[in-house]
Amino acid sequence: MCCCCSAADLYITKHFHPHNENNNETSAKLSVLRVYYEQRRTNTVSSDVKLYCKMSSDKTRFVLLCSEDVLRSQIIVTTLSMSAHLVQLGLQGKFSHIFLDEAGQAVECEAITPLALALPSTCVVLSGDHKQISPTVYCQKARQNRFSISLLERLFLYYKKLNLLSHNTVLLYKNYRSCKEILDFLSTTFYHEKQCLVASRSSKPVASENCKALSFYCTEGSDEVSESCSYFNMAEVEEIVQVVEQFVTSVPQQDICVVSYYSSQVCFMSILAISLLIQIKLRDDKCFLWEM
Repeated sequence: MCCCCSAADLYITKHFHPHNENNNETSAKLSVLRVYYEQRRTNTVSSDVKLYCKMSSDKTRFVLLCSEDVLRSQIIVTTLSMSAHLVQLGLQGKFSHIFLDEAGQAVECEAITPLALALPSTCVVLSGDHKQISPTVYCQKARQNRFSISLLERLFLYYKKLNLLSHNTVLLYKNYRSCKEILDFLSTTFYHEKQCLVASRSSKPVASENCKALSFYCTEGSDEVSESCSYFNMAEVEEIVQVVEQFVTSVPQQDICVVSYYSSQVCFMSILAISLLIQIKLRDDKCFLWEM
């Protein structure tokens, strides 16, 4: 099982580890190994995940797996980049199934790496949605040469051209995170099919005349690149903070979450929010930040 980031740990903490904890019989437990690179700091990994890692005898560092370790396990969890280590071990054809999670967000060269382990008989599953977040490619020349297209999207377009989508794709249309108003917008705008997504959440969002389930705010401005090669748009930052300032009069501050894909955008929102003395929960794709 391969993921494009450290979210691979969630499969252990949310699924594999609870399964093993709830089964007393040894035969029912899953044999799982998580692959980390040797320089990964051990204090950044949860204790539950460490149970499934190969570590040094003093537990101070991670150790790369050998082929015997892999062959003794049922499930190997790794990132796309670390799957190259499995290729170097010469394990082609040793896996019956290869799962690539969030394949729509991975650059194509990374997604291809674990596929080097496959044979024609291997079952390969790519999960994700190419209509959502695409691979982050900063180089304009690379984007012009379509390196920003994921393997998932490329295969989707290829199967669509051959009229084979019904044979090779599965659409999971039930959504447990968003409400009907948001999903109806996504259905018609991105999937070009009215109500193709169904909301299956038990609670409804808080809505009123001044607080709709879905609203749009237009801003002027342009994307800029920070020193860390992350994008930000100051016009958007100022608009977002002003909107949040309005919301805090009617919505509990702990219920407000600002989501941004770029870390620099989050940093600028944090600075501006502090200057306006707003307590706000700021989230990007990697971390949660609380500013008082």
